[in-house]
Amino acid sequence: MIADTNDDRAASSPAPQHDSDRASERHAALGLYARKIAHDLNNFATVIRTYSELLLSELPADGGTHADVSEIHRAADAMIAYVQRVARFARAGSMRVTPIDVDALLADVVAALPSSIVAVHFDRSSSGAPLTAVATDPNWLADVLLELIQNARDASPSGAGVVLTRDARVLDATESFDVSSVPPGKWAIISVIDAGAGFADSVKANAEDPFVTTKDGVRAAGFGLTLAVAFARGQRGHLTRERVNDRTVVSLWLPMAP
Repeated sequence: MIADTNDDRAASSPAPQHDSDRASERHAALGLYARKIAHDLNNFATVIRTYSELLLSELPADGGTHADVSEIHRAADAMIAYVQRVARFARAGSMRVTPIDVDALLADVVAALPSSIVAVHFDRSSSGAPLTAVATDPNWLADVLLELIQNARDASPSGAGVVLTRDARVLDATESFDVSSVPPGKWAIISVIDAGAGFADSVKANAEDPFVTTKDGVRAAGFGLTLAVAFARGQRGHLTRERVNDRTVVSLWLPMAP
């Protein structure tokens, strides 16, 4: 029997897998899982919503049972909205890239916010020249910003506002944040800033994972930051979060054209 040489063993052993490869595989697996979840939950939520609506039409509006069924109906509506978020995550690979005017898009996002989300201020005071050297999917970016703004609103004390900012930076070296880092390059940075207490210790390290949340009630889907990470990775960008002057800053870093 001929003994293996070191070269033979090296040739027959699989190459070490880089962290980026493992992250890509994990992201692809999450996408497949998300498509299955979206399909099943849509079926469940549709049945619940349909039959609760039928019950509401038959029950006296001033009765206690009507109020209970109304809560079931609202939960079904929230579930359908959640399924839509999951479906968007599952379609992360279908994002399209086109040049955008970042300032114009952010202004449109703020103007289109639903009435339930108030006191969102787009701060242009230190933004400098317009950011137009960014190519991304504008629809995805708008959806992700809405998720981040909603999260910031939920985390903020009653009456506190949410600030939306943008900036451009050139990094000559990798810059580290609380749980992530950004490599060298020219970046457009869109930040959502709230006055909340920050991420709880129980979720600080894995807040971007699906279903991780500290919220109560039917809105506690735990998919907002997951969608944001899916978007950032699909655009060769990054998502960071940090505490700055007792405020929580969640930022999208998108690559800019040279």
